[in-house]
Amino acid sequence: MFSFKGFVEGWNNFFFSETSPDALCYFRIFLGFFLFLNGISLIPDFEAWYGVGVNSLLPLNVSFNLYSNLRINIFKWLSPTEASAWFILITYSAASFALMLGFKTRVSAIITFILLVSLQNRNYTILNSGDTLMRCMLFVLMLSPSGVKFSIDAWIREKKGLPKTESISYTT
Repeated sequence: MFSFKGFVEGWNNFFFSETSPDALCYFRIFLGFFLFLNGISLIPDFEAWYGVGVNSLLPLNVSFNLYSNLRINIFKWLSPTEASAWFILITYSAASFALMLGFKTRVSAIITFILLVSLQNRNYTILNSGDTLMRCMLFVLMLSPSGVKFSIDAWIREKKGLPKTESISYTT
């Protein structure tokens, strides 16, 4: 028979019990890999999709007029040059690679998220559901302890003599 108390206990066991971080850390590795591939795949058509000149499919000034000012967009903070656009793409690719390796995992995830959202907010006309999925998964990943295993961060903690993390819990 269904009871509210049983539901609450099941809820708490599912969401708040200690668990192994292995799956989360594998997820970080695979998502970082696919984000890195996404950054690399943008290179051939980057100037057409994200360029600031008249050769761009959606020029920068038109993009600013089409989309609201409430969106995260690094393009608005940097000078409107091709070099700035390439800087965003290279930094995004480097941060996603660092996320894949687990180097400064939380910082890498936050930087990757901000730059991914900026690239997506620069030109919405080329997005598909996979881009939205990457953004949502990265948001969840940047809030999770995904660097506790299989990462450079975990290796550095081990070299410092700190204990290994064998389980994670969200109750503390």
